[in-house]
Parts: sequence; structure tokens; C-alpha cells
Amino acid sequence: MLHIRADLLIRNTAYSITRQAFEQYRELKNAERAKPLSDSKLLDKLGHLLESTHLDHSKDPESYEIDGVKYPLFYRVSSQNAYHLAIVGARYQTLVDIKTFTPASDIENILVHEIDFHGEIIGITDHALERFVQRWIQYEKDVPLDPLKTLKRILNKAEPDELSPALRVLRLINNGYVPTLYLRFGPWRMIVVDEDSGKATKVLVTFERRTRI
Repeated sequence: MLHIRADLLIRNTAYSITRQAFEQYRELKNAERAKPLSDSKLLDKLGHLLESTHLDHSKDPESYEIDGVKYPLFYRVSSQNAYHLAIVGARYQTLVDIKTFTPASDIENILVHEIDFHGEIIGITDHALERFVQRWIQYEKDVPLDPLKTLKRILNKAEPDELSPALRVLRLINNGYVPTLYLRFGPWRMIVVDEDSGKATKVLVTFERRTRI
């Protein structure tokens, strides 16, 4: 079951916005600003964002199951390739996931650190470290003195995260079918993908607050 946060009408097309997608967009926009945006301004900006998107033709259409019924799922990219949006085409177009757009082929170009994770080397992207600091400040209300050391400590205490079947399928598609490991520690989730980059065979690509759809 999808939890709908809001509805928008854009160019005669009705869009429903899930609670997860709305909160993801809030985090992305608040990380760019010193002052958080109100819900109404966020919805206004999200409407302009949806209006600026085009289909991502690099991904084939897939299906997304809601209450036992399969609907087409496709992706849109914002005009400046800043955001990747996952849309379920039901009676309305439903936005179920939004994140910053980073082509998988660019992962090896933005590794900044490698850490030992239970005997296995995991690479840390610049994006993941930046997201960790931004979200830590937002939710923990303080600044980590040594972000990499703090992130390493959390990783070493993390356990596998059991995603719902619908979210796991959505994330697998969104990650380009790259094998993905989801780790959790308290309210936090870490996304680790298989990627052969030097000594690292796995790469932490983002750090997020755990939410449900």
C-alpha cells in the first residue's frame, strides 16, 4: 500500500506524491539551503521539477506491484540530470522515489576513501560522505568531528536491513540491477553496491534515513 502525501496537476496530468518521495525531496532540498522550506513551497518546487523532467530511455519499463496488482514503472530525469524520479503509472502518475542522479559508470571517479568492513574493503563515494554529514547534522543536531571515523563506526555496527518486497524490487531496478546490500543502524540505512574499484569490491553510495512506502 502506498501512503500518498499530496496530489499535483501538471500539464493536464495528475500526479500523486508518496510520503517517502516527499520526505526524500525535503531532505535533498534542505541539504542545499540554510533555512528549511515550508511544505507548500516544497510542493511548488516539486511541481516545477516534475514539469522539467523527461523519460530516462536508458532504462526499460518495469512493473511495480501495489496490493497484488502490477502497474508499469518508469523513470524520469530532470532537465539538468540533477534528480532521478521513479514513477508508477496507475490511474494517476505516482511518484514513489526521488534521488540525486549519479550514473553508475561515474562511481569509480568519485571514490574518496576506502575502509575495512569485517575484512572486506568498502569504498566511500564523495556523495555518500557528504550525505552522511548533511543528514547527521539535520537529525542529530550536531556536527561529527571526524565524519569518516563516525561513519566507519556506524558501518561496523550495522546489520542487514530487510526491505519490503516492493521497495527491494524498486531499489534493484533503480540501481541498474547491480547487486545491492542494504545495512541499517538504528534509524539509518546505508546503500552498498557491488563495484570493482581498485582494492574495493563494494561501494557505499549513499546514506539515508529509513522510511517506509
